[in-house]
Amino acid sequence: MASLLLTTLSGAGQLSRQAVTYVNPFIGASTNVDKAGASHGLGKTFPGATTPYGMVQVSPNTITGGDNGSGYSYEHTSIEGFAFTQLSGIGWYGDLGNFLVMPSTGPLKTSAGRAGHEEEGYRSAFAKQTEAASPGYYKVTLGKYRVTAEMTAAPHSGMMRFTFPANNRSRIQIDLARRVGGTSTEQYVRVVDDHTIEGWMKCTPDGGGWGNGEGLADYTVYFYAQFSKPLKQYGVWSAAIPDNWKRKREDIESRRYQQRIAEAAINGVTKQPREQQGKHLGFYTEFATAPNEQVLMKTGISFTDVAHAKMNLEAEITGWDFDKVHANARTLWNQALNKIKIDGGTEEEKTVFYTALYHTMIDPRIVSDVDGAFTGGDGKLHNGTAGQTRRTVFSGWDVFRSQMPLQTIINPSVVNDLLGSLTDLAGETGKQYFERWELLNAYSGCMIGNPAVSVLADAYAKGIRGYDLAKAYTYARNTCERFGNGDKGWTYTCEPIDRRRNSYGNSPFPISNTLENAYSEWCLSQLAAAMGKKEDEKTFAQRALSYQNIFDKTQKWFRPKKEDGSWEEWPKEGRLKHFYGTVESNPYQQGWFVPHDVPGMVKLMGGRDSVITDLLHFFNHTPASLLWNDYYNHANEPVHHVPFLFNRLGAPWLTQEWSRRICARAYHNKVEGLVGNEDVGQMSAWYVLAASGIHPVCPGDTRYEITSPVFSKIVLQLDPQYAKGNSFTVIAKNNSAKNVYIQRAWLNGKPWDKCFIDHAAIASGGVLELEMGPAPNKSWGAQADALVRTDAGSLQFGSGLQDSMVVQQNRPLTIWGTAPAGSEVAIRADWMPAPVTVMANADGQFSGIVAVPAVQSGDYTSHSIEISDGLSAVTLNNVLIGELWLCSGQSNMQFSLKEVVDAANEVAAANHPNIRLLNVGLNFSATPVESFSGKWVSCRSATAKDFSAVGYYFGRGLQQTLNVPVGIIFSGIGASAAQAYVPQPVLAADTMLNRVYLQPYLNSAKSKEPIDGGFSFEKVTRPFLLYNAIIHPLRHFSIRGVCWYQGEANRKERESYTRLTQALITSWRKAFGQNDLPFYYVQVAPYWLEMDNPTLADYAFFREAQEKVSTLANTAMITTVDVGEAKDLHPHNKKPIGIRLANTALNRTYGQLNVVWRGPQYQHLEVSGKKAIIHFEPGTTTGGLHTTDGGAPRFFTIAGADQQFYPANAVIDGDKIIVSNNKVKKPVAVRYAFTNYAVTTLCNGEGWPVIPFRTDDWVEPTPKTN
Repeated sequence: MASLLLTTLSGAGQLSRQAVTYVNPFIGASTNVDKAGASHGLGKTFPGATTPYGMVQVSPNTITGGDNGSGYSYEHTSIEGFAFTQLSGIGWYGDLGNFLVMPSTGPLKTSAGRAGHEEEGYRSAFAKQTEAASPGYYKVTLGKYRVTAEMTAAPHSGMMRFTFPANNRSRIQIDLARRVGGTSTEQYVRVVDDHTIEGWMKCTPDGGGWGNGEGLADYTVYFYAQFSKPLKQYGVWSAAIPDNWKRKREDIESRRYQQRIAEAAINGVTKQPREQQGKHLGFYTEFATAPNEQVLMKTGISFTDVAHAKMNLEAEITGWDFDKVHANARTLWNQALNKIKIDGGTEEEKTVFYTALYHTMIDPRIVSDVDGAFTGGDGKLHNGTAGQTRRTVFSGWDVFRSQMPLQTIINPSVVNDLLGSLTDLAGETGKQYFERWELLNAYSGCMIGNPAVSVLADAYAKGIRGYDLAKAYTYARNTCERFGNGDKGWTYTCEPIDRRRNSYGNSPFPISNTLENAYSEWCLSQLAAAMGKKEDEKTFAQRALSYQNIFDKTQKWFRPKKEDGSWEEWPKEGRLKHFYGTVESNPYQQGWFVPHDVPGMVKLMGGRDSVITDLLHFFNHTPASLLWNDYYNHANEPVHHVPFLFNRLGAPWLTQEWSRRICARAYHNKVEGLVGNEDVGQMSAWYVLAASGIHPVCPGDTRYEITSPVFSKIVLQLDPQYAKGNSFTVIAKNNSAKNVYIQRAWLNGKPWDKCFIDHAAIASGGVLELEMGPAPNKSWGAQADALVRTDAGSLQFGSGLQDSMVVQQNRPLTIWGTAPAGSEVAIRADWMPAPVTVMANADGQFSGIVAVPAVQSGDYTSHSIEISDGLSAVTLNNVLIGELWLCSGQSNMQFSLKEVVDAANEVAAANHPNIRLLNVGLNFSATPVESFSGKWVSCRSATAKDFSAVGYYFGRGLQQTLNVPVGIIFSGIGASAAQAYVPQPVLAADTMLNRVYLQPYLNSAKSKEPIDGGFSFEKVTRPFLLYNAIIHPLRHFSIRGVCWYQGEANRKERESYTRLTQALITSWRKAFGQNDLPFYYVQVAPYWLEMDNPTLADYAFFREAQEKVSTLANTAMITTVDVGEAKDLHPHNKKPIGIRLANTALNRTYGQLNVVWRGPQYQHLEVSGKKAIIHFEPGTTTGGLHTTDGGAPRFFTIAGADQQFYPANAVIDGDKIIVSNNKVKKPVAVRYAFTNYAVTTLCNGEGWPVIPFRTDDWVEPTPKTN
C-alpha cells in the first residue's frame, strides 16, 4: 500500500498546491466483503481515467459477475481488460463496463478466464507496484503479456497507449459483448478503413446488468475506434450462444457459457470481415511489435448513434498525442477541483478531501454528445436544449442528502441540467412522474422514496430554475400522488404493482416508506408554497405529518404496521432489528429521518433532553471503525443527517464533536478509505460538506448547519449565474485535531451567534469566521434554533378565525395561530374523526390543515373548532360550513345597505342568520401584515345595514338558491385605486405597471412618509398599501371566488388599467393558491363627470378597458348601464348588481346552466345599403330583445368612413337591431351606449341589459377633463 501511495502522489513536490495532485483514485476502489464486514462491500469506486462528469471512463476491470458494480476491486490480482464506461460506487450487480479492450500476445483467447486461472483466457495477472492512477490517467503493466497499458480520457472519448514487447503476434482485442453484471445481447462491428472500426453494443434487461435485468437498463453504446497501426490481420469472433439460453448474470458466469465463449477462438473466428452482427462478438487486430513499441487506440463513445461517436472523437482527440490528451484531462480536473480551495489540515486530510471532491464530480454524467444530441426516453434522437446538458445516473435515494446540496453551491448548473433531464425524461417516456434511480433513461425503481422531489424543491428554493418549471411541478406532484402516503397516512409498500424479485418497491417497509414519503410530501408543499399553489401547499403539508401515524407510543419509537393497519409484532431485538419495516437499516437508524419536522419528532420521542440522551447512546455504541453496524451506520445513507440534529436541539457542540470524529474515522487515504459504497458521490459529498463546516439536515430548506471544519480555511467558488458573490470563505482560527469546538463566530465581520447559515448568505459571498477551542462553548449557537423551548406564550387562533365564521365546504381549511414555542397543538373540528397535531415553531407560530366536508342542501349545522396545547384550549363556536366569497373594491362596493333604494324595507328584511358577514376594516401598510380588526357577525338588520349592499345581495342570492350557509368578506375602501390592491413585487416585475404606477410613487416624497391606518383620498391611491394590509392577511382562507367593483379612481386609464386589473387577479389567485379562482367584476355605471354633454365618451372608453379584463380565464363582467344615475357616481339601485353577480356565480361556478348570467353581447356588423344590422352572440338574447319602457332603443350612433357619428334610428328585428341615419349613406361603424352617461333600457327577456359596444377601433379623441 505504501508503494501505491508513493506512486499516486509522485512528483507532487512542485505541484503540491495544485488540487489535482492530492487525488488518489484508489480510495474506495474495493468491493471487498470481508473487509467491509457486510455483503455490500466497500467503496466500489473505479481507479481509471475520466473527466469531470464525463461520458467516458477508461478503467481496468478485474471481474464481470457478482455484486461488483465498478468492475474493479483492488485486492484482485488480475485484469480482464479496460472498458470505456463505468459506474462509481454502486451495488445491485452494476452495469456498463462496455467496450472491453485488452492488449495481448500469442495465441488468441476469446474468453477472459477465471481469476487465478489466467491461462484459461486473455485475463492477465499484474504486479500491484506497477499500478498507478491520478485524475485523467491510469497505468499498469500486464505480467502475462509484458505490456504496459496507459489510458486517458476526454469527456466523450478515450485514448489508450500500449507499450508492447518484441513479438510477432501482438494484439489489441475488444470484447464487444462484455458488460458489468451481465452481457450485451447483440453487437455490430464494421471496418471503416485500414485504421478504423465502428459499431454498437445493445444492452437490454435480458442481458442482466443493472439489478440483473430488474433495473430495466436498456441502452445501446455506439463506438468509433481508430488504431495507430493499420488493420492488416484482423478478425471477429462470434460465440455460438443458443437461442434458448438465458443470458442473465448467473448464466454468463456459468462454466458452460464461458466454455462457449472460449470455443469461439477455435471455431468462431471470421478473418478480415467488412462487417458482422451477432449475439457475442469480439474484434481483434494483430501485428508484429519491436521492443517497447507503442501502439495507440482512441475511441469515441455515444449513446445516440455511430455518427455521433465519430463526431465526439473528432471533436476531442484529433491526433495521436497521448500526453496532450492526458494534460487536457488534468487541466479539466484542476479547474473542477479548484471550486473549493483549502488550507490547513494534514497531507492525508487534503488527499481525502480532494479525492472526495473528485468522486462527487463523476455523476450525474454527460450523456449528450458534443453537439447536444441525445437519445430520449422515447427512443428518439433529440437535439437538446440550448444551455442545458442532458445528464444521467441519478442515484436519488443516496444523493439528495449531501451530493446535490453540495452541487447547488459549487456546480448549480449541473443540478439545473439534472432536473431538466429528469423532467424531459418524464415527458418523453409518457410516465409523467420522476424516477428515483435513473440510468440511461431507465426507470429502474431502485430504492424507495421520491428523491427527485427533494432535489427539485431544494434547487427551486436556491434559485436554480432553468428548466420547465410547470412540467417539473406537475411531475413532482404526480410522483407524490403515485408513491406518497396520500390520504391513508402511511405506506406499506412503495410500489405494490412492482413484481420484480429483487425490488424494494413491493417489499413491506412501512417505516422507511412512510418517513421518506412524508419528507418528500413536505418538499412538495414547500415547492407549492413558493409557486403560489396554496391548495397543494395545504394538502401536502398535512400529508407531511403522516410520519406520526407509525409512531407507537407504547414502544416510544417508530414501528411497522401490517397491511391491515395493525402493528407488527415487536421483536426481541427491538428497534435494532435489521429490515424490520426499514430499508437497509433498522428502526433505530431510520427513525431519525424526520428532517422536515424535527420539533414534531422531538415531541413524539419525549422531548429535547430525552432525544439528546438517546442520540448520545446511538453514537456512543457505534464502533470506532464506523463500518456497518446497528447504531450510527455511516456506511449507509439513512443516518447521514443525524450528527447535525444536535444543532437543532440546542446542543451544537455535539454536532461539532461528532462530525469531526466521523471525518477522522470513516475517511482515510487508503483503498479501504470509505466505510461503505460511494453511492454515486454521496459518501464523498458528506465529507466535503462536513469538512468544510456546513451540512444540511433538510434539503428543501435553505438552511445549512454550521459544524467544525477539518481545515483552517475553505474557499468555495460560486457560480455568477446563480450567486451574487464570487466566493464564500470559512475560516477556522486555532483549528486542530484537539480544537474541534466553536467558541465564537463572525459573519462578514459581525458577531454570529447562530449555529446555522442560509444558502442565500453563502450565495451572496462573504466570510464565516470561527474561533476554535479544545472545550465546548455551550452558549454559542445553543439558542439559535430553540425548537423545543417551553417558554410561556399565548394560545390563540389567527386573525379572522372567529366564532360565527363560515368555512368553505369541500376545501382544505388552514388553522393558524400562536402557541408556546415548541408546544404540540392539537386541532379538533367536530366533524373530524381524529385531531390534527402540529408543532409551534420557535416564534410560537403554528399552522395545520383540516379537511372540510361537503354539505348537503339545507344543512345549517353549527360546528366547533378547538385548539389545545395540553395546558389550555381555545374553541371557536357557531361555525358554519358553506360557501365563502370575498368582495372588494372602492365606494360602490362599500356602498351600504342603508343607502339603497327602499333602504328601510331592505334593511328590515335583512335577517338571514345563515349568512355571515366579515368587514375586514381599514388599514394601510408598507409591508404585508398578518392580522386585521374585523369581526364575523350573523346577517341581521343591525349588522347588514352598514355592510356592502352589493355583497349582501350577492350572498343572499347564493344562499336562497343553494340553500347552504354563505359567508361574505368585504375588504375595500371608497376612492381606492386598483394599484393599491396589487403586491409591490408584481408591479415591479411588469415594465408597464412599474413605470405607470410603482416608480412614480417610490420616487415621491409620499413613499418616505410613515404609514398609519388613517384614511385619506390620496393614500388610497398609493400602490400596494391596501394589498399588504387588507388582502394579504386573508390569504389563508379557502374562498370560492371574488366579486370586484372598482374603477372610478382609475377612469383616465386605458390599456394600463386592463393590464393592472389582470395582474391584480393573477396575484390574488397566487396568494390564495387557486390558479383558476373565479373573479367576477362590475363595470362602472354611467356618470356625467360634471360635464353635461351627451356626446362625450371618455368614460365609455374606460368601460371598454374594463371589458377587456374578461379575456383572462374564469372572469366575467357585470354591466350596470341600466341602473346608473347620470348625475350620481354611486347608483343607489344595488340590488340588480348583487343579483347579477349571484347569477353569474350560479352559472359559471356552480354549474346551474339554466341561470342567465349575461346580457346581449355584440358579435358582428352587417351592412345592407344605408342600414347597419347588429348581430349578437348566440345565447345572449334569451327571451328576445325588448326595451323596459316599451319605446324604441336609444343611444345608438352611426358613422360612415368620415368617422362622424350621428344619432341613429334603431329598430328591434327579432334577435337583431337595425340601425340607420339618412345622413350616413354607407354605414361603417355603430356604437351603442358609448358615451359617458347613457342610462339604457334595451335588454333581453331576463332583464339583462345589452352590453355597450362599438364596432370600430378608431383612436379615442383626447380625453376631456373635469
